[in-house]
Amino acid sequence: MSHHVQAGVSYTWGHALGEQSDIGLFFTGNNPNNLRQSYASSDFDRTHITTANFQVTVPNAAKEHSLLAYATNDWSITGLGVLQSGQPYSLYEFYGAVGSVYFGNFPTLMNPVLPIKDPKAAKTGALTGNAGDMRGPGGEYIPTIDPSQIAINYVTPGNKGVPTAAQGNPGDPVDIYETDFAPGNQRNIFRQAMQKRLDLSIRKTFHPTSRVAVLYEFNIFNLTNTTSLDVPQDQTQIRQAFACSNSAANYYNCANAYVNYGQVATSPLQADQQSTLANLDQKPYYTGSGKSIAIPTTLPLNTANANGVILGTSANTVPGSGTSTPGCPNNGANFGSVTGTIGGNRAITMGLHIVY
Repeated sequence: MSHHVQAGVSYTWGHALGEQSDIGLFFTGNNPNNLRQSYASSDFDRTHITTANFQVTVPNAAKEHSLLAYATNDWSITGLGVLQSGQPYSLYEFYGAVGSVYFGNFPTLMNPVLPIKDPKAAKTGALTGNAGDMRGPGGEYIPTIDPSQIAINYVTPGNKGVPTAAQGNPGDPVDIYETDFAPGNQRNIFRQAMQKRLDLSIRKTFHPTSRVAVLYEFNIFNLTNTTSLDVPQDQTQIRQAFACSNSAANYYNCANAYVNYGQVATSPLQADQQSTLANLDQKPYYTGSGKSIAIPTTLPLNTANANGVILGTSANTVPGSGTSTPGCPNNGANFGSVTGTIGGNRAITMGLHIVY
């Protein structure tokens, strides 16, 4: 740009799309029978990347090889800044709350996309307005994803191979517990927070002889100590291993957990079947709404979960403490909250390089 000063700026626009971002054990799209429903931004997509750099060389103030030159000459300052888009992400649930009509209660080779009520308003209706990295005074999570917007796509009996009541026996229980994949394309409809950082390096060069140069570096990485938030916790186990109706909860087999994995215990009564469904699929319990939503780690005693089921009827023992608190652990307490960061905090290093 001028004597002793140089700088550069680079901007890159890019967009990566596909049905699957990496070839691994799990399919991370929506419906594998309809790959077009998974065509969206790739997991590693970063639409905007801006980098800027500068270097300032301090003019020499003393005569070369003089004693004063060793202290004042050959100083330079170098900086590098990065500002980039966050990566897209989906919500997942692979225990049967999504796609159980195809895979049963535990589709272990998939991460089916967990749908929300209005995917077209994902940025406004499903976000709380919080960054997701804060905890409340009682340790409750303050999420960036609104758990009330979770939707489960149940299959109505008589569709997709799910039978209705047997002919002549309208009182028979029917299978209302099967779920389909997320309607439409809800893969990677969210995006993590933008990442930014500034690195600075102060350098001094010494010339003991004409053939030897000694370079001293004082480096500050992430100068402003800016936190770059990772993707929020996007998985939760909504579907439980088994479920009993409210009327059957106190019977021996249910009370002693003798119902096998994936089974439900209910009577032909519609109310019993509905209560079994509510016990089978349990969304995270939360308090408040909008930006004031909080997800406690423990359910208070006799508290209804998001489905209206009374939970938290026993004491929760804190491991290793010998003490207990009222209630039981909340299901998916950290859902929608950020629990990790990208990159590191501010770091200072020094280096000495000899060139000959």
